[in-house]
Amino acid sequence: MFPITFEVAALTGGKVKLEIYENKITIERIGVVSFALHGLKGTKTLYFSRISAVQFKRSDITGGYIQFTIPGGLESTGGWFNAHADENSIRFGYEDDEIMSCVHKFIEVKIANEDSRNEAIALQLVIEKKQHVIEKKQQTKQDENYQNELFWKPIETLNKEERKYLIEKGLLPEESQKYLEELDKLSGNEREERIKQKQAKDARFGIGCLIVVIILALLGVTVYFVFLFLIFSPRNTQNTRKKKDIK
Repeated sequence: MFPITFEVAALTGGKVKLEIYENKITIERIGVVSFALHGLKGTKTLYFSRISAVQFKRSDITGGYIQFTIPGGLESTGGWFNAHADENSIRFGYEDDEIMSCVHKFIEVKIANEDSRNEAIALQLVIEKKQHVIEKKQQTKQDENYQNELFWKPIETLNKEERKYLIEKGLLPEESQKYLEELDKLSGNEREERIKQKQAKDARFGIGCLIVVIILALLGVTVYFVFLFLIFSPRNTQNTRKKKDIK
């Protein structure tokens, strides 16, 4: 059963690998941002017998955190604001809120030395929630892959199930839905002609957007060089020198 291992996506970037053992937890920072905030401190080991308190804040718009108080430790007293750099704290986002809530309850049971029945219940919640999070992330990944596949697929070739999926996810605009409904009523040459009209319209729209982007880019470059010219022009340089001579 032990250790129970899972990764938490830190709000500040990178990941935190958390392992729960029967008598301790270990915290390992992963990623460049974690290295910048915590350096090469390696894996942090916290024994339940040494943890005197646990502060926990559920995730909201600013994220959540769990902080362990160790006698003589260096945990920050700034709460959420300083938790990102605290070696005894873990900041997390909404997707890890439920699993971290279960971890919090389990650790509180352990440090309170409650009876084994309560400990077993809390541990089971952690295990079940971990499995739920794994399944949820797998489903999210499958959805992302499927959506990417449909994104590159010509809209005219979408079948009814694919259309229904995109509509339920809010990924098929109403204009596109009307277009597909119109195609369903056509057949043969009329359908092909309507598809060509739509493709020509989309091509014109794409070319128009590209032209606008190019014009804006040229305007930006022009403004930049005009700005440089005004600053470093010989006349402006001479005026600057005259002011220095007067001083």
